Amino acid sequence: MRCDLRVTFKEFEKLTVTRARLSKEADIAEDELKEAEKEAARLIAEAYEKVAKAQAKARRKRKELRFAENKEDGSY
Repeated sequence: MRCDLRVTFKEFEKLTVTRARLSKEADIAEDELKEAEKEAARLIAEAYEKVAKAQAKARRKRKELRFAENKEDGSY
């Protein structure tokens, strides 16, 4: 099969410049994606830490409440 497409040097040069620009933009977009993923991972880790601290505090307060209730029940 023969191809009859003819591209002028100027058109070829334009395509080369466009491809180089798009390649650079794709690299930049991939770098931005990596940074966004790192930020998301950091935020998730912070959220899990906050949840763990809140759970520990809730358990501690619940334990203190049971202790106070037992002490109150023993005073009757």
